[in-house]
Amino acid sequence: MKILVSSCLLGENCRYKGDNCRNEKVLALKGEHELIGVCPEVMGGLSTPRAPSERVGD
Repeated sequence: MKILVSSCLLGENCRYKGDNCRNEKVLALKGEHELIGVCPEVMGGLSTPRAPSERVGD
């Protein structure tokens, strides 16, 4: 089975701080499944590292 996974969970340094949040439980799925890494922010043209963005207020 193919599983779409956030690239940062696979260990790719694509988070806004330029780091990752590698997850061993997600990586363990690699033995039985095809993991396809995507980073919507990078695919949308945002750079790495970058200033954090967050919604404030209504």
